[in-house]
Amino acid sequence: MIQYVGEHLMVGRLGIYFVYLAFLSILLSTIHFFIAARNENDLKRLKVGGILFYVHTLSLLSSVSCLYIMLINHYYEYRIVWQYTSNASPLKYIISCLWAGQEGSFVIWALLQALTGIILIRTSSSWKAPVMTIFAFSQLILTSMLLGINIFGLRIGASPFILLRDAAENAGLEFFNNPNYISAITDGNGLNPLLQNFWMTSHPPVLFLGYSLTLIPFAYAVAGFWKKQYHEWIKPAFPWVIITLLILGAGIILGAAWAYESLPFGGFWSWDPIENASLIPWMLLLAALHMIFVTRKTGSNLRLTFALSVLPFILILYASFLTKSGILADTSVHAFSDTSKFYQLLAFLILFLLIPIYQLIKNIKIQSVSTGEIFLERGFWLYVAVIVILFSTFQIFFSTSIPVFNKMFGLSMAPPVDRISYFLRWQIPFMILMLLLISITQYFKYGQNETNKIFREILIVLLISTIAFAAIYFLLPDFFFQSFQNL
Repeated sequence: MIQYVGEHLMVGRLGIYFVYLAFLSILLSTIHFFIAARNENDLKRLKVGGILFYVHTLSLLSSVSCLYIMLINHYYEYRIVWQYTSNASPLKYIISCLWAGQEGSFVIWALLQALTGIILIRTSSSWKAPVMTIFAFSQLILTSMLLGINIFGLRIGASPFILLRDAAENAGLEFFNNPNYISAITDGNGLNPLLQNFWMTSHPPVLFLGYSLTLIPFAYAVAGFWKKQYHEWIKPAFPWVIITLLILGAGIILGAAWAYESLPFGGFWSWDPIENASLIPWMLLLAALHMIFVTRKTGSNLRLTFALSVLPFILILYASFLTKSGILADTSVHAFSDTSKFYQLLAFLILFLLIPIYQLIKNIKIQSVSTGEIFLERGFWLYVAVIVILFSTFQIFFSTSIPVFNKMFGLSMAPPVDRISYFLRWQIPFMILMLLLISITQYFKYGQNETNKIFREILIVLLISTIAFAAIYFLLPDFFFQSFQNL
């Protein structure tokens, strides 16, 4: 047994213990919330579940503190520190080192989702037990990604506190037979130059916060069907859909700005698979927002509203699978090449796909409200807009998933070579159709409408638009054609 000299083992051990405590506390919290939900809001169980969730969050905060102690002090005996920091790293890049690798990205995601859960505990009132059961269960699985333990030969997660000498890629190296190997490590590998950018310090945490928030509409929708409150869940979920749209959208925009500056994309958006994977949930949230309006006003299309409320989180898990499973390592500069979490991420995705499917099947006999929707009615046109969004989303999803289909089903479909031209040929027509629908829908109201009045208003605006278009075409032809070339 080699007695190593100079290693700072205490901070790493504390970090590991905090991760274990976080996992145990969220496991117990999930159980208590579940029992409270089954026993019609058992107040004692509900209180204990909330306290355990606070313990879980504090444990994650403590583990993150341990990681930053290691990173700031350059404890190069830890893999995460050696891989992503160096003596010359400024503090702003040391902060972003936490989410530069796989394990660290799961840490920040779990922490932000836990902090979101604290807000949900304090705001969900009568929905707390069923909603927090779903939320805590997701947090349990996410925290398991940090464990780094073997159970009957099955590897569960990967610890961010692993020592450099214990890393699988360093097994058997003669270098670590030296008890004082630390003295030979004078500097770290440093952060990838592509990641040394202001946007890298802001894009990932904002995006992961958006990821975390998509769980809230999911939890409300599942809780509503679970407790047979089929329409009541929509009201408390509605503001969270808006908040999630804003924050996830901000994360996507920050990522596009980073890609524009740091990567050879030649533009803010290159339809990279990982860019698409974050865009798809945002588009589905937009569709969910539209359908929530319709369902709240008319009571119709409940199943579609349910599906659109749960799909963003499921597609977030799919995006994480694409990014972190190694399946897109050869097709995206964003993706990690590590395949050790492939099956764990796949199980996470499948499980949270089956939960809402089970609720839909269980409540298959629920009666839809018939509102007698007619052609000249706002609900009808919002429904049409959602269908267009879904077609647009499906095209992006299918094309982005070609490498996944090839690997999982032994196919040999060729992904698009020129991504930008390929996707624009599909998406520009969808965009034009959406603009038309946005223009038309605002003239309608729910229920009966005055046909002549609506057509007269649309004709006036159409005439003004046509005159403006013709003026630009004839007076500024260079500007006109340059705009279309940029598309």
